Amino acid sequence: MRLLSDLFRKLFVRLIILLLAAFTLIALEARERNLDKIEKEKLRIEEKISDIDKRIKQKEHHLATKAEQQRKLRRKISAERNTAARSLKALEKSRNAKRIRDKLPPWKAIEHLHTVIESNIEAAALSVKHAEETLRIVHTNREIAEHTVEKSRLYNELALVEADTSMDYLLKQDSFLALLSRSDRLLLLALFYAFFFGPMTIKSLNYFVFAPLARKAPPIVVNTEADDRLERISYGSPENEFEVQLAKGESLVVRPGWYSLNSEGSTRARFFWDRSAPFASYAMGLFNMTEFKRDSDASRIIRIGCEEDPTQNIFPVHLDEHPGYVVRQGHVVATSGEALAMAKKWRLWDWKSWLFGNIRYVYFTGTGTVYISGHGNIADNETTANSRIKEQHVIGFDTRSPIKMMRTETFANYWLNHKPLYDIHFPEQGRYLQQQSYGQRDDKIFRSLFEDIMGAIGKLLGF
Repeated sequence: MRLLSDLFRKLFVRLIILLLAAFTLIALEARERNLDKIEKEKLRIEEKISDIDKRIKQKEHHLATKAEQQRKLRRKISAERNTAARSLKALEKSRNAKRIRDKLPPWKAIEHLHTVIESNIEAAALSVKHAEETLRIVHTNREIAEHTVEKSRLYNELALVEADTSMDYLLKQDSFLALLSRSDRLLLLALFYAFFFGPMTIKSLNYFVFAPLARKAPPIVVNTEADDRLERISYGSPENEFEVQLAKGESLVVRPGWYSLNSEGSTRARFFWDRSAPFASYAMGLFNMTEFKRDSDASRIIRIGCEEDPTQNIFPVHLDEHPGYVVRQGHVVATSGEALAMAKKWRLWDWKSWLFGNIRYVYFTGTGTVYISGHGNIADNETTANSRIKEQHVIGFDTRSPIKMMRTETFANYWLNHKPLYDIHFPEQGRYLQQQSYGQRDDKIFRSLFEDIMGAIGKLLGF
């Protein structure tokens, strides 16, 4: 029942991720189309506004011309009226004169009368023309006002277009799926396959293709240059708690949470176990450590043990100019010995290492003691030959020992994550440490996914 619950929970999370990816693609496509639509509308409206501006300028120029013509007409009308008034004044003066000599001759009076009539007729004609020009000016002003109103409407339309958002564009669509392009549909199809059928495909390839190749491949020896004739290693007995007594000048480096008692002496922080290899130290869990030293004649005792889980065993491994001993990440509790060092070996060009999923090995060399923790009982297998063991149960092995990877017994256990793909096979004398169990894994979905990704990278790099 729990298996089905975990399965449906993981499928549900993958479905949610797929839906989020689809919505993201739809939102991005809607944004692109909305921006393209806004640019086209802005260009159309701005072209209309530019055309209206040109028309208004033409009308204003025409209006200025008409106004100038009106001014000229008014001057002509005024001139004609002045001419008629002068002639009429002359006739009036002649008619009111008492002496004969002050009166105008008849022909002269007729000439003035003709001038009055002609000037009044011309002034009337010019007044009619002035009225027509006034009507034309009024019509032009009305057209300018209409263009101005249209321009204001276009500016309002432009503001509405610029305020339009991709969500508005999205909500106007009849179907969201219509926004997906062909490449987006192919991407979602690939994600669907990767989320729901990818693990099965990868695990099938691993189990039925790569694992048989790994089984047929020759063993890997991490340290081929080492002299195999000397053992250079010994083991203590596993205990839940150790009391380490330091000699003068000796030091003990302990991980946080693994010591409960210490007597007088020098104590200092050691941020990385190996300062020259900070990344390897961090990956091994050997950071933010505490270093204890005995600097007086009085003895100094350090008690080490797990504070969180007192049932964990601690197994001391004593190295004597040892060429290399690999310890699984997170299982080193403490180390002692100034001659103990950390080494790394890359196997980038060895195809077997890529097949096994481990291209870098981090191990301890030199002389000193490495205190290793494990779940349940811890046992060494110095005398066991041709042994096969689950990968999670191996917490340390000698770099001189040949190792092979054997495919796990059943595909179902591997597919359901009950067992790893490989068992470790030691075809010769084992020289490895074995823990009884490997603890409980946190089943939180997102953390498990993150741990799967980081675990695969870490395993490849030997962490």
